[in-house]
Amino acid sequence: MMNSSNLPGDDRAIPSSPLDRLLQLELQAGITNLFCQSCDRITRELLSKCQWTLKTSEPVLILEIFCSDLETYQAINQVKTQMSSSLKELFTEQSQIQINLSDRQATLAQSTITTPSILEETIAPPLSDRIAYLDREIHKIVLSKDERSQFSLVCISAGDDIPTHSALRGTAIYVLEGQGKLDRAGNQISLQPGSFAYVPPKTIHTLSAIDNLAILYAWV
Repeated sequence: MMNSSNLPGDDRAIPSSPLDRLLQLELQAGITNLFCQSCDRITRELLSKCQWTLKTSEPVLILEIFCSDLETYQAINQVKTQMSSSLKELFTEQSQIQINLSDRQATLAQSTITTPSILEETIAPPLSDRIAYLDREIHKIVLSKDERSQFSLVCISAGDDIPTHSALRGTAIYVLEGQGKLDRAGNQISLQPGSFAYVPPKTIHTLSAIDNLAILYAWV
């Protein structure tokens, strides 16, 4: 066995001090709290039914979730992509999610057929339940995405805006709630619940929220 006293100074293992461990715990608590705040109400409710932790001591950031029943396990898997996006946007691309089912429930799952009613509930929750407004930050949830299009729920707090920009693809906007204004290449368009607007590709536009504004945002 190699004697650590013979190793160069840079190669010697440095024992962690109580302060190091305290700082690690505070870091983990801060990351956990920030991640939880970034989740929508449905995801937070699902997580409250599970035991979960964010492991910050691993080479990659790992969100480990333990589900006690099959229905929660299925529902958590439906929001896995959303949680993964939050982890990558908030912290690092090097993140993973591990969703586990208790041994007994895993055995039952092998002989359980998911009914259409459960699928319908977990795959398509009401959009109104996902609306959330953040202070000085735009809240976006990607609902569907492929190579040709992307559909997102975008929530803009009153007084905030999506700064002037243009996109290579066309943008369709449908207002779910609130009041806003779309400046499309100098044309002012008032937005209210039920309003629909389209921005052609490469067109400069700005979207402002007068009241809290929730929209379906589609790149097509």
